[in-house]
Amino acid sequence: MQSGRTTTVMVALSLGLVMAAGCAKKPEVPGSPEDVYRRFALANLTGSEQAIRPLIIDHPDAAILWSEGAYPADVAEELGKHYREMKIVRIEEKFEWVLMKGSDSPIPMELRRIDGVWRLDASPIIDFRKRAAAQRGSDSSRLP
Repeated sequence: MQSGRTTTVMVALSLGLVMAAGCAKKPEVPGSPEDVYRRFALANLTGSEQAIRPLIIDHPDAAILWSEGAYPADVAEELGKHYREMKIVRIEEKFEWVLMKGSDSPIPMELRRIDGVWRLDASPIIDFRKRAAAQRGSDSSRLP
């Protein structure tokens, strides 16, 4: 009787694994908006111009994305785990333009196809970092 239950449990587990595999996240197409979005999220942790620049739309203040360097290793490792697994959804989509949001990001990001290549508009992140830098500067002016 015990072996019958074990067999039933094993069959149920096997079927569950097969069904889960069929419903698993499809791999992202290299160069797709989702792929570029995820690669940017990961590259942004490195503080590397070589990793970030090819993924973004040209911006006069883009250097702020790499001028402060990489995230601390332990923080980058933890965020990287989340970014590799985060769900990315298309909120809105038009010809050559997509608005996307990652489950680990509070800000929707635009991607545009430029010369056949998807690139992320990093303006919201650049603007945030500029405001943070200005705030740090004004905070230090109040020190005794």
